[in-house]
Formats: sequence, structure tokens, C-alpha cells
Amino acid sequence: MAGEYDAILLRSSPSLQRIVGRALCLGSSRFAHLRRYENPGSGEDLADCVAGILTETPNPVSKLDQVTVEEIDALLNGLAANCRFSSHTVRQSHRNTGCENKETLGELYRQVHAREAKWLTRIILKQIQLTALDPSIVYGSYDARLPFVARVQESFEVALTSLRELRASNPLGIGTQNLVHVIKPILGTKVGRQTWLKGRSIKHCIGLHPKRVSCEKKMDGEYCQVHVDLSKGSRSVQIFSKSGKDSTQDRVGIHK
Repeated sequence: MAGEYDAILLRSSPSLQRIVGRALCLGSSRFAHLRRYENPGSGEDLADCVAGILTETPNPVSKLDQVTVEEIDALLNGLAANCRFSSHTVRQSHRNTGCENKETLGELYRQVHAREAKWLTRIILKQIQLTALDPSIVYGSYDARLPFVARVQESFEVALTSLRELRASNPLGIGTQNLVHVIKPILGTKVGRQTWLKGRSIKHCIGLHPKRVSCEKKMDGEYCQVHVDLSKGSRSVQIFSKSGKDSTQDRVGIHK
């Protein structure tokens, strides 16, 4: 899934559970089956429960009804465009998709098999840790320089554009050690941050990184990255959250 799906309201199992329940017309007993993941120690997640429901009562899916990854991607991006919590870029780039109702997502569950529904659920909830890959390994398989470029320009599209321009201007190639003199930050594109590890105690923190470390006081507040482009006049400030989301509109009271 290469889209910019950012519909935060769907990232909770109970919310998606209700959508699936209505889409599959589940009665009280089958809806209870769908909620089994809520039982402590069940060892299941919502995706497993959805797959179980569709294994018992499969959808009458024909080859003509098969759902493509592109259709799922377009639907999720369309939903994100209509979510007020999504970044301004996502809302603008997908605002004309016509996907204005979260219930539209339920229609997908009537067109897929059990296994497909399981992974569709995990994609929506962003619960695919078991299949997570280190981006630097994936990027490096394409070009050894791409991981470095992506750390400076934390937008896959922008990083690829910079890499293509680098290839065009230097056919013989530039080694990764010399990239620091060529690849520069770009206003409006978040600069990658260092890796953050969550520590449970001072002893645990020291164990995470046995080499020399530095400490600082933690103040109440939020980490953010601020870009200022004076050429844009009243819209010169752009704020990125720690996760990389464009939070300029969310924090409009700070910079207006």
C-alpha cells in the first residue's frame, strides 16, 4: 500500500468492528464472535475474528468481484481526504475522490475472501508489525544512496526525485560518503529525525545503548519541526509533528 492513508478515526478496532458488523449484517451471536478479540488471553485480534466470520459464512465472491490493491488504496486515501485530522496535503490531493462515508469501506468486506479480509483489516488498523521491514534495507536494495537521501528528505517522492536528478547529473555516480555535500534539506519536506527508543528506566536506557550518551531535561510539550519560508508571506510557517505529519493547520493558533 503506497498511499498516504491517514484516517485516524478508523485506527481503532471498535470503530472498524462496527463498520464490519453492519456491512456483513451480523446478528447478536455472530457479532459476539466478532468481538472475541476483546477477551483477555484470547490470542486473537480483530483481523482473526473477521476471518473467522467469513470462513464460517463466506461471501459469494466471483472473479469479476475481485478487489485490487489500487482500489483499496484509492478508497483509504479518499476517506483520509475527508478526515479533518489528516494532513493538509492529503486532504487536498484526494478531495475529489467521492469517498465521503466510512460505510463505503464496509462494501469491501462483502467482496473479499476470509484471508483477504484478515489482511485488509490489519492494513486499515496499521497492525502489520509481523511483516514490517526496515525501510533502509528496502531502499538500499534499490539504490545504496537512497537511505541517506531519505533521511535528509523524509518524503519518498521527494527523495526519489533527488536521486534521479543525482543520477542524471552524475552518470558515474557519487558514493554515499560524498552525498552530504550534495543532498540538502528542502523547505516543506520534513528532515528525518534520529531513531527513538522507549526506555522503561534509567538502567534499561543504558542497556539500550551501552556507548556514551547525553541526557536532557524533559519538558512538557511536543516535539516538532518548523519550516519557515519567507517567500510565502502569511503562509510562511509549516509545522511537522514527530511522526512526520504536517500539523500546520492543527497548530494554527501558534503561528497566526
